[in-house]
Amino acid sequence: SDVSAIEQPFDFLTLVGVLEHIRDLGPVLIKMKNMLSYGGSVYVEVPDTTRFARCLDAPFQQFSVEHINFFSVISLANLMQSNDFIQVFCQQDAREQSHDTMMPVISAIFRKEGPRSLSPVRDVETEQGLAKSNTYWPEKCQS
Repeated sequence: SDVSAIEQPFDFLTLVGVLEHIRDLGPVLIKMKNMLSYGGSVYVEVPDTTRFARCLDAPFQQFSVEHINFFSVISLANLMQSNDFIQVFCQQDAREQSHDTMMPVISAIFRKEGPRSLSPVRDVETEQGLAKSNTYWPEKCQS
């Protein structure tokens, strides 16, 4: 969408169930950063790839064609850090999808900062979480 029409920056943005659907995250995060005031924050909630195997869900629900990005706590923090955001809060939780299905999620708040020269943290959790989700089908979501 055209965000150039926004006259004043926002102090807070909310992205729930968004980042896992976007093909090219770089330009979107740049636009989002430009929409925020300096020191502004964004709440992000995405499916937690590392815990797919712990939650009863529709078969392969998280592997639908519209989910093209998969996140762990580490990979989400690395993505946001590489776009000049610092993590101020992060929690792993589960959201009820329907009467008998749960989805594991990462809920996090990131604050817009200036450019930083921190190196990304190595993420082995995402691949391991994806591999486990193909081999285990639990009764209920385990936090």
